Amino acid sequence: MSDISYVQSDCAVKRYKNLSISYYKRHMGEGTAETAPTSTLDKEWKYLPPGTLGALKLERGCNYVK
Repeated sequence: MSDISYVQSDCAVKRYKNLSISYYKRHMGEGTAETAPTSTLDKEWKYLPPGTLGALKLERGCNYVK
């Protein structure tokens, strides 16, 4: 199983929200997508605890676009 997600990030205050998520039964986004219902997506910003994998991914993404 795999997924492809589109995330909006605010690097200045280290927060994010998921805009869309598509799930696939096969690896690397192959096969038919099942899209997450909009009711399950983030309406509010989420903040990641420092030192977590999510915080590291956000930091790397923010450094990439600089």
